[in-house]
Amino acid sequence: MQTEHCSACPSIEKRNYQLALDPQQVNSIGVAFEEAWLRFTAAAPAGMDLFAEASIRQLIAVRIIRATRCGELDRDALITLALHGL
Repeated sequence: MQTEHCSACPSIEKRNYQLALDPQQVNSIGVAFEEAWLRFTAAAPAGMDLFAEASIRQLIAVRIIRATRCGELDRDALITLALHGL
């Protein structure tokens, strides 16, 4: 169930949604983040500095959170959305 407004989703207009997740869903989101990070680092250029690493990790996390707020809970879809364009 969702009840917090998601500005990242153009299909959801002028409705307020709140995100309610069970522990299994929270775990799945965490696993999606870790898997997305592993996939990114496997393809990333060598020698990335700590600032760039932190920025990319934050970007991946924000993308996963936004997708989750928009109702996406499928782990593979979250990973794909998080890594799009990176």
